[in-house]
Amino acid sequence: MEKKNIISVVSALLLTLGGGFTDAYTFIYRDGVFATMQTGNLIKFFIALTNGEFKLMFLLPIIIFLLGCVVAVLLGKSKYQSQITLITLFISFIFAGLCPKTEAWNIVCVSILSFTGAMQFEAFRRCLGLRYTSTMCTNNMRLLGKSIANRRLNDTLIYVSIIVTFIFGIVLGVLVGKGMGIYAIMPMSSIYVAVLLISKIDIRSERLQTE
Repeated sequence: MEKKNIISVVSALLLTLGGGFTDAYTFIYRDGVFATMQTGNLIKFFIALTNGEFKLMFLLPIIIFLLGCVVAVLLGKSKYQSQITLITLFISFIFAGLCPKTEAWNIVCVSILSFTGAMQFEAFRRCLGLRYTSTMCTNNMRLLGKSIANRRLNDTLIYVSIIVTFIFGIVLGVLVGKGMGIYAIMPMSSIYVAVLLISKIDIRSERLQTE
């Protein structure tokens, strides 16, 4: 595999690891709310509403996620979209770990992670030319099934790797959380620093090749 392809795969897997970790973290430590899997929040909100309860903790992340998508699309017009997104994700992880574990702060924490999760969802959507999702797995499973049906072994391996990495992110969220509690998300911010550095190396290599 070429160096550029390796960088693409490693970046995708690191981002997916962060995606799995984020939702495990918010589900366990922030009132059972998902940061990026808004379908889950939508279901929970309307179940509660049907039972006569208005749960802002489920509704606000959905709205904030939509706002994050709008901002991400506008950022897409900039050549620095990925860098801005990675830096924003890094800051959001640090901030999330500093949020106290109260209902009000939990809403703030999840909303911020929903916003930056939407930015990640929009900014990073391809790996080796293949569409993938780094913040949830439903579409990845659909694409895995499609690649199996079409007997595309390389695509199948990529999607299996992404799904397994997402699962590992969830498991990591549980295990690290047992030792660090709400602070568990802070060291995971290093994922986005790593992806940023990897992308810088990739850009520098391309420049050297063209000179």
